[in-house]
Amino acid sequence: MAMIKIDNNKCIKCGSCLKDCFNGMLGAHENGDVFVKDGRCILCGHCVAVCPVGAVSMDDYPEDNIEEIADKDRMVDAGKLLNLMRFSRTVRQFERRPVEKEKLDMLIKAAYSTPTAGNRQTNVYAVVTQGIDELRELCAESFKKMSDDVKAHPENYKSIVKVYAKMWESIYKDVFENGAEEDRLFFHAPLIFVIGTHKDQPLDAGLAASRVEMMADALGLGVLHSGFFVRSSAGNDRLREFLGFNDKTEIKSCLVIGYPAVKYHRTVPRKPVEVIYR
Repeated sequence: MAMIKIDNNKCIKCGSCLKDCFNGMLGAHENGDVFVKDGRCILCGHCVAVCPVGAVSMDDYPEDNIEEIADKDRMVDAGKLLNLMRFSRTVRQFERRPVEKEKLDMLIKAAYSTPTAGNRQTNVYAVVTQGIDELRELCAESFKKMSDDVKAHPENYKSIVKVYAKMWESIYKDVFENGAEEDRLFFHAPLIFVIGTHKDQPLDAGLAASRVEMMADALGLGVLHSGFFVRSSAGNDRLREFLGFNDKTEIKSCLVIGYPAVKYHRTVPRKPVEVIYR
């Protein structure tokens, strides 16, 4: 297991790491030397990040992804960031050109830099570019089973699911029967970004998906969060195996990503915001 290491020859005894350690895993001797207490350290790395002189390190963790960043490079214009979020739209029209590797790498960095509950870091990411046709077929097979079950037991489903069932059946026919150019699942996007995580950590995947979407917007890409895909993955062992996920990993989010073939000129109407102040 990775461990925190303190270089007391470098340490300037400022106490920054002691104050910022949420679990109280760090202590100091009378001479000011810092030490790591016995107990369960969650290895969040705050002590590494907060030390002004780089006296703290973690073994068994790669150091090449630790960077010092100046404030001027870290801060972004708040107004522009808000506009990025307000003007973001779900995209279902994509250009048929690939996403460059440099941009894909940025999406992956945005994902794995996301905080996770208890720093468990259980998120797993699958990036599909070459195998999209096979992935579509695996999803369509699930859609057929789901649609058939709704038709056989309509009393068990809400009206909205019955509407979805008709769409699922149409997607299946497009894939296996009609040979149609229609793609109502991935919309001809060149990149499918799937996030899986431990079943007890569902929020982690949602946080990562949000960051990936924001990075995609900043890179000029469009995103569709595919709830249909996530639904089709439930109990679909072949799909999980195709993505390389183990049986402890549940698929929680799917982002369909590519260059938008549509331009939006303004924000959309929203209901009045409801905020409760206490």
